[in-house]
This record gives sequence, C-alpha cells and structure tokens, in this order.
Amino acid sequence: YSIENEKYKKEVYSALITVNFEKKKLEQLLKDKGIEFFSKKGPKTLIIPIINFQERLILWDDPNPWFDIWLRRPLDSNLNLFTLPAGEADDLITLSAEDALNLKYFKIKKLAKKYEATQAYILLVNVENINEEFYIRLIAYDGFTQEIIFSTKKEVTDVTVLNNDLNKLADNFADFSDNLWVKDNLDIINKELTMIAEV
Repeated sequence: YSIENEKYKKEVYSALITVNFEKKKLEQLLKDKGIEFFSKKGPKTLIIPIINFQERLILWDDPNPWFDIWLRRPLDSNLNLFTLPAGEADDLITLSAEDALNLKYFKIKKLAKKYEATQAYILLVNVENINEEFYIRLIAYDGFTQEIIFSTKKEVTDVTVLNNDLNKLADNFADFSDNLWVKDNLDIINKELTMIAEV
C-alpha cells in the first residue's frame, strides 16, 4: 500500500491510499467493525476557475493564477474526478467569464458535455483592494442547479503570497467536495437499508 496527500482536520482525516486487497473481505471487515464506508469514485466534475481581480473577470485570459493553481494541482488526489477545460478556441467560444459568472446553463452544460463531465462547478475567487489591503473570498456554484454550494469568508491576503492562499482555497474546496460525496452516498446506503428493513 501507499499513502499520499494526507490531510488532518478536527475530527476529519483524508488521504489518497492506494492498496491491493480483496474487496469483499475488506467490506466484510468494515461491516463487522460497524464502520460506515463508501468505496466508489465520485463523478467526473468539470472545474471552471474564474478570478475577479479588482473588478476584472478572468477565465481564459492570461494570467489567471486561480486557473494555474488547479492546473498544477494533482487532480486525481480526490474522490471526485476533477477535470479542467483545456482553454482551446472552441472553449473560449462556448463559454466566456461573464457567461460562467451569470451561470448560463446551456453554455456550461455544453462545455461539460465536451469533457464528458456529469457535474460542473464554477469556482469564483474575488480579490479586492480595500484601503490598501487585499481581501480574498471563494464562492463555488453548481453550474447546473445554479446554487451556491460552498463559500468562504472574506480574508486578508498579501499579493506576494496570493498563490499560497489560492492553493489553500483549492484544497478546502476539494476536501468539501469529497466529504459531500461520501456523505451523500452514505445517506443513500442508509436509506436503502431502512427501506429493506421496512419491507
């Protein structure tokens, strides 16, 4: 086995663990110990990172440090299978930064279909300069339901360490997304067990 990308938080531990095992034996062991689990990978999810830097929206434009963070991030280190648009000419034609910010369903859906993604998240980072201090905030939208699924409080940042702060935001969102996937599927399993008991 190997363990990578370990993350420790209050009452939560996550890591990418690669193991060779007999699935049925492991599942039986977890059941015997009363440990809830879900063993499938999450859906392929298109990440569309936009940065609003002092009221200038940047998606495909260069530089987009928020897009660059996701490009450098190991996309396979999470339960959800994150993918990024390549930024080719047809991507630019399909979806502009304004379209993404306005959550234009059909344009987002078309881009997601191109990348064979079953989900699409618009990750908007706002960077504001207020009284010579920079503030950063992330708001994540589900591109299909148009709902806010994740947000952070406005925090002070320093432009010299902006990349570090953006990296933390990416990690926080990825952890949230993984936890949500596990919770939703544990809920489904528990409902199925309840229904079977009722029958």
